[in-house]
Amino acid sequence: TEKSAEQSISAEEELAVRIERAIWRETGAGVRDLLVEVHRDRVFLSGKCGTFYIKQKAQHAAMSISGTNQLTNRIEVR
Repeated sequence: TEKSAEQSISAEEELAVRIERAIWRETGAGVRDLLVEVHRDRVFLSGKCGTFYIKQKAQHAAMSISGTNQLTNRIEVR
């Protein structure tokens, strides 16, 4: 139904915003061009950072908020 599809999209967007905030907080804004996408029960991260440590912190922050281990971390270390 259209109504439930709209609700799930807004829930996904809300979760993406919560994950983004957690990553910014945990990494001290260490991920540039951060993009968080949520599709059903999967989370996708992309952006750039300076160290593998920051990449790992971003992943842990996302997993703690999302409650899933279905996460693809495409953050590039440069």
